[in-house]
Amino acid sequence: MSEPRLTAIIKDYLSDTELKETLHDQKLDLGFRFIFPKGKNPQGIAVGKPFTIVKAKKRRVLEISSSITLTGEPLKSWMKMNIKTRQDGYLGTF
Repeated sequence: MSEPRLTAIIKDYLSDTELKETLHDQKLDLGFRFIFPKGKNPQGIAVGKPFTIVKAKKRRVLEISSSITLTGEPLKSWMKMNIKTRQDGYLGTF
């Protein structure tokens, strides 16, 4: 599939999200940050979560990620892991 067609398909999908920014980087063929689902709860707080979609140049893979926040016991467990384990992507990619 050509890059312009892939970009058009992703932008069409993102029309149902709250697009935050288009990423511009020499290492990327395409990149987007967005909030999904868009909208707010009755208290006015956004209900969506942040996501990122990127496609690195010379790769045939779309990477889709979502941010999470670690607090309390999960954060303590995470910090007890050695750095090599964390960098290898256990519980995420860094």
